[in-house]
Amino acid sequence: MKLRTTFAFIALAASASAALINGSFESPAGLPLELVDSTNDEGAFGWTVVSGSVETVANNLNGSDLVAEDGVRYLDLDGFSGGHISQSMATVIGQTYLLTFVYSNNPFPGSTIPAGADVQLSDAQGVIGVNAIFHDTAAIAGGADWTPYSQMFVAREASTSVDFISFGGGASLGGILLDAVSLDVSPIVIPEPSTFGLVMAAVGLVMIGRKSGVRRKL
Repeated sequence: MKLRTTFAFIALAASASAALINGSFESPAGLPLELVDSTNDEGAFGWTVVSGSVETVANNLNGSDLVAEDGVRYLDLDGFSGGHISQSMATVIGQTYLLTFVYSNNPFPGSTIPAGADVQLSDAQGVIGVNAIFHDTAAIAGGADWTPYSQMFVAREASTSVDFISFGGGASLGGILLDAVSLDVSPIVIPEPSTFGLVMAAVGLVMIGRKSGVRRKL
């Protein structure tokens, strides 16, 4: 019985997993710097470039110590201007998901200081949540200071979009760096407000029952 329950949980998790494409930005990978905008390479890139431009960057560019957290490439969210990328994934309504990635300073000349972006989750109903991330570009010259980010949410629709929107302006030559973006089923479930209320009420009744039992014994 326990084995069947385990298999059932694994099957449910697999069916609810969101397949995010190119989360480590390993493609396109022809040159050390691959510029991607709305007119080129979106097929290989896997993300939609909504505005501006971005670059996938190879490890140790120009002899730097900067290397990806995962794989051999990472993303500069500002190519020749502040970029906005988006990707939509199939999600299961009511399922709790966990968005994770890492972000870093950008030590290359011409980069925006500090580098920043909005991380946005949305669906057909509208925006689920927006969080701003910042990193001081001058913090570590020549290397990356990969900082982890995580966010849980409950899917409201059969499709959910993840967006990264740079704060870099039209002339920014370097923005916040991103890598290892993943969207997976969360091991922790966020209860709906009504369900949470019922759970707390049940816990209260149990506690009252325990207290009553103690009094009867006394």
